[in-house]
Amino acid sequence: MSEEPRILEGFKQCMPTVGETGDDAAGKDYIIVGRLDSWHSPPQALKIIDLALDKEEARHVLLENFNFMSRGWKLNDGTYYGEVTLENEEVVDVKIQITSVH
Repeated sequence: MSEEPRILEGFKQCMPTVGETGDDAAGKDYIIVGRLDSWHSPPQALKIIDLALDKEEARHVLLENFNFMSRGWKLNDGTYYGEVTLENEEVVDVKIQITSVH
């Protein structure tokens, strides 16, 4: 029996920024990959697999203060599935819930 995917939370940034025009709005969304002490090996990359669009997209994961974060996404509200690759090369399945913030 396979393990349940780890649950992650992400946010779609709907607030405009100064000087933003057209395509500049791309890449403002982010995913909280987890607290520093919640992983046995540091996360290195996050890949989202969109089965509906038959597409995959990946971003780096960086430690910011006490949380691992993945930034630079352009996402919609809803649920995504993906994989987190750890420093020790282990791959962890994840389920990501995206919520808009205004």
